[in-house]
Formats: sequence, structure tokens, C-alpha cells
Amino acid sequence: MKYFIKNKYFIKNEKIIFLFIGLVNTIFSFVTNYCLFILFQNFFDYKIIVLTSTIASLTFNFFSYNIVLYRKFDNLFFRLLKFFISGLIFIFISMIVFIIFYGYLNFSYLITILISQIVATIYAYTMNKRFIFRSADQ
Repeated sequence: MKYFIKNKYFIKNEKIIFLFIGLVNTIFSFVTNYCLFILFQNFFDYKIIVLTSTIASLTFNFFSYNIVLYRKFDNLFFRLLKFFISGLIFIFISMIVFIIFYGYLNFSYLITILISQIVATIYAYTMNKRFIFRSADQ
């Protein structure tokens, strides 16, 4: 991992790094979401499980993108706040995906998580690049 971060050729391709970090984040999110579902499906509605998993995943995502890719440590609290505002929109989008595919169309929970992750990846790249980690001079 250290090689990939320091290699000047590799680091120039932001989209590849974003996708790699996104893969790690997706695995974290998928595992977190599914484990919470297995553990708490008899105690909580799936919407609460999705919300809890999303908050944990958003926190992990912010720090992984910031530390590995963007390295923007100025105004960290403000960036984190913007990330969570973006995350609120993401939660809304994620809930809509789950309500439609799991709640109404009766897709399996795993397939619904995968659909949600695809939508989330496109949304996350756009928001990170243009809103959260954008430099003040851009």
C-alpha cells in the first residue's frame, strides 16, 4: 500500500485511487451493513439498520479518502461537516433505493446493498471532487 501512495505515476491517476479506496470502503460498508442486518434484524426495522450502517460507513469513508487520496488537513472539521451534509443526501438516496428494491420490489437484501453501492459510488465521487475536498482556490 505504501508503494502505491508514494509512487508518483500511480498517484496522478486520481480516479484509480478513488476506485481502489472506494472498493475498500464498499467492502467495509457491505460487511458492516450485512453484519448489522444479521445481528439486529429481529430487533429493528431494516431502515434503522441501514441508517446506522451508513453513518459508520460515512465516517470510515471520510477518513480513508482524506488520508490516502486528498490529504487535505486544513479545515478538517469543516470538511467533515460537508462530508456529513453530503452524507445526509446519500442517506436519503440510499433509503429510497432500499424502500424501492427491498421494500416494494422484494429484491434480496444483498442485491439491494449492491445496487445502493453502485449509486453511492457515482454520487460520492462527484461530491468529493466538487464539494468536499475541493481546494479553496478551485
